[in-house]
Amino acid sequence: MILVKIFQGTDNRADSLFKIQKCETADWLIFATLLIFCVMYLAIGIVFLKREYREKEECGYEFVKGDFRATTKNILVIMSVAFFGAFMAAWAGVSPAIVFGPTLLYLDVEAQVATATGMYITMFTTLVSTI
Repeated sequence: MILVKIFQGTDNRADSLFKIQKCETADWLIFATLLIFCVMYLAIGIVFLKREYREKEECGYEFVKGDFRATTKNILVIMSVAFFGAFMAAWAGVSPAIVFGPTLLYLDVEAQVATATGMYITMFTTLVSTI
């Protein structure tokens, strides 16, 4: 995100390292590259998460109340909430923890873990908003 902002600059060509103006082809290519990187990062994360969950099941790990079960349904719920939470944080200045906390509680994650996760996510969202 930092590199994208450095390459793009603001509305003025003088602020960009490569003299890129907003909404021209190079600007859209940089944005598309960021989106592709984000989708690849998401896919890699899902692969690792599903692999870890499958290994736990194969080893006979006993899930207790409060453990996150990385089922396809739960992963889709988390991804949807992540998109909505990030959208709300970017456009309305709302903390993502307001969205993530109740969702994690709905997925039977322990309250302390849900709260800590919400605050952890808020830290990154705040950092990106600041940038």
